[in-house]
Amino acid sequence: DAILTMLRRRGIALVSLDEAVSRLRDPRPGRFASFTFDDGFDDNLSRALPVMERHGAPFTVYVATGMITGDLDAWWLGLAALIRSRDVIALPDGTAFACNDAPSKVAAFDAIERAIHRRYELLPAIRDMIAAAGLDLPGLVRAEGLTLERLRRLAEHPLATIGAHGTTHINLARAPEDVAREEMAANRAFLEAAIGRPVLGVA
Repeated sequence: DAILTMLRRRGIALVSLDEAVSRLRDPRPGRFASFTFDDGFDDNLSRALPVMERHGAPFTVYVATGMITGDLDAWWLGLAALIRSRDVIALPDGTAFACNDAPSKVAAFDAIERAIHRRYELLPAIRDMIAAAGLDLPGLVRAEGLTLERLRRLAEHPLATIGAHGTTHINLARAPEDVAREEMAANRAFLEAAIGRPVLGVA
């Protein structure tokens, strides 16, 4: 809300992603901003939509199939739950993070997430730690994700556009080409069947 208020006060137009692409291809006077949300969290509907409505701000939600089915590779949700449950987290390379209060837990999550994005080979060990802790990753995903009914409600809103975001949220840049194509095609087919309209954007 604060960001949208600031943009409005500065005379920056809030436009859909399609409009942003059009303006980039055919420049015209005036600054603009466009908003997107990834994965398909339920709070896109429950928390973000009311704010976007107040400002008349279009937005696109890129929805992963697994966020709805519970099959998403949402390792970050498992990592967050793991950190909440422990006072120390040790990575396979021997790096340890003290996390016995809220600020240190946030700092540990941020540091480990950055490390994973630099070195994706850490992910299997993180997944093993999540599994060893008995955490229900599909349950965590379903608790955070849109349901089919709520996805349809979001898709019906005139400010919202639904985009494709893969099936299981794997790193498409690192996936074999055939796997990446299947992830994108299956996700788009799922979403189009769910909302009854074409899904054109992919992120």
